[in-house]
Amino acid sequence: SGYIESKLYDLQQESNCVVKSIDIEDISNINDIELYIRASRDNERLDVWTNWNRIYLTDSLQIANYISFTNTRFLQYKILVKNRSGYIKFKSIDVEIK
Repeated sequence: SGYIESKLYDLQQESNCVVKSIDIEDISNINDIELYIRASRDNERLDVWTNWNRIYLTDSLQIANYISFTNTRFLQYKILVKNRSGYIKFKSIDVEIK
């Protein structure tokens, strides 16, 4: 069990964006894993980051909730593994720039 935070992803300019989908190749069980995403305008100051927004998954491994950010330049995701047998393998998280 534990968690990992991704590197920062730079959108190259401030944009509005929405988390559209996630491409999951394999997962132990959706109850073993929690996924989060957050955003910032500035990667130097920690106080400008949003709170972590949980990405909820359906039984068919689709995103169940709508997450959007305004005036965002940087994104970061976090994976929380809740037990020893938990794992996830995914290719990408699709974010649409509005």
